[in-house]
Amino acid sequence: MARGKKAVHPSTQPKPTEAPSTTPKAVQTTKKLPSPLPFAHYLPRIPLQLAASYFCLLASSSSTTTDLAGNRFNPTARILNSIIHEPLRTLPIACASLALVQTWFGIWAKGCRTKAIKLAENGGKIKEKPKPKRQKLQIKDVFGDMWTRAKRGELPHKTLIMRAREPGVDGKAAINTDFLVPAIATTLAGAVALHVCAVLLGASLISNIRETALLSLPVSILAVLPLAIAVPPILAPTSGTDRYVWLRFFSSVSPNDDLELALLAPALGTIIGCWLGAVPIPLDWDRPWQVWPTTCLVGALLGHAAGSVVSLGICAFHAAARAAQESLDQIKEE
Repeated sequence: MARGKKAVHPSTQPKPTEAPSTTPKAVQTTKKLPSPLPFAHYLPRIPLQLAASYFCLLASSSSTTTDLAGNRFNPTARILNSIIHEPLRTLPIACASLALVQTWFGIWAKGCRTKAIKLAENGGKIKEKPKPKRQKLQIKDVFGDMWTRAKRGELPHKTLIMRAREPGVDGKAAINTDFLVPAIATTLAGAVALHVCAVLLGASLISNIRETALLSLPVSILAVLPLAIAVPPILAPTSGTDRYVWLRFFSSVSPNDDLELALLAPALGTIIGCWLGAVPIPLDWDRPWQVWPTTCLVGALLGHAAGSVVSLGICAFHAAARAAQESLDQIKEE
């Protein structure tokens, strides 16, 4: 043994410190983000949306309540009679009212998607902004401001719009309508594309051009408008990476979450229902409802309703599975 060195018993030697393994702990402490689709709000929204769509069709139908034999129409027969005999008067009003219903659903989906994106960026927490101080709005101040701006040459309605966009006035937030123009442009582009597809699949190019256009527009409103509002389309200048969402929709038609499923399933149901609705037209049954584009429009409406119900069922199954998994995780932790 060398001089100057004492023998050290192995039990007294200091043990090397091991680096703590952070992989299992990181996996255990990772917080799962909630589903972007709040099922508790989605569950009553679908029946309400379908009921509102049915009411829009009924309100846009003609006031005729009896047929030539004097038999009274039920509401569904009244809608069909108006679409068959008065499509040019019924469908424009139906398109306008259906656009309001679909815009209402699309804005709700847009809010859910925006909240999910903020949660993902902030690690499951939403940074709350300080609330602006509320200002008590007096009528004399409004008219005084309008009079001052009117003397400058500004129109009165522009003053009201500017005050509505000011945050903190009577506790109301600013009104963001930047998504409307891209959504409307995308919906109209979808209507043109559907019109071209209908002509390529056998619709008349000239003789029934108005009927074909009035078929393409409601189909685009049902299928494209909520998607164009919830997901910024390619036509939007600030779409960013959202354009890849639309590319995924067109290429693979694969939703990544329940919110995209709730938007895609009714759209696919609308397109498939419209296509299947053309099957009875060439048959020699000589029925009045076989006229173009009655069956395609009815098929699109039924397909939209079926897609909404299917998406509701799938999302209900996913919500039940998540609730069961959370209950099992809580039992394991206890």
